[in-house]
Amino acid sequence: MIKRTLRPCTGNEADAVEGIEYGVWREGAKIRVEYDIYGLLSHLVIPSPVTGREPERCDELWRHTCFELFVKEAGETVNSYLECNFSPAGDWNVYSFAAYRDEMATTKLSSEPSIVIGKTKKIFSLCAEVDLGGVIPGSVSIDVGVCCVVEGLGGTFGYWALSHPGEKPDFHDQRSFLKSL
Repeated sequence: MIKRTLRPCTGNEADAVEGIEYGVWREGAKIRVEYDIYGLLSHLVIPSPVTGREPERCDELWRHTCFELFVKEAGETVNSYLECNFSPAGDWNVYSFAAYRDEMATTKLSSEPSIVIGKTKKIFSLCAEVDLGGVIPGSVSIDVGVCCVVEGLGGTFGYWALSHPGEKPDFHDQRSFLKSL
């Protein structure tokens, strides 16, 4: 398993984060992504699963620490894409867009994503697997954007991605969809 490093957007780092690594794999229509946050976890706001409540589809997960995966069919003429959100609390959502931030809609999946978390004193890990069968064919090449929002104590936020082509963090910018599968 090879993991690579996400980059913080300049001026938007959560000070407690030393680094974030990711790995992403694809098997047909299933995509698996793993994230490891290194740092002073006690200085981060990381949502916890709620005892007695099943994880569910939720909106606005990005308002707190949230792991994100953007997926589109490869090709410069393809403008549509998906945004997958995975919360450390186990909640999730998948949205489709017809073009850059245009015509957002909730995407129907054949099954809910699987989210598994792990935590040590200095590492928080999240592994998510999502089956996009019926949405994106497993036989086509795809480009992905791997990113996350990290909330620090006191309401500070860090925005981490494969790249940040603009001055401000914008995970929807397809120029940051660097990884092809």
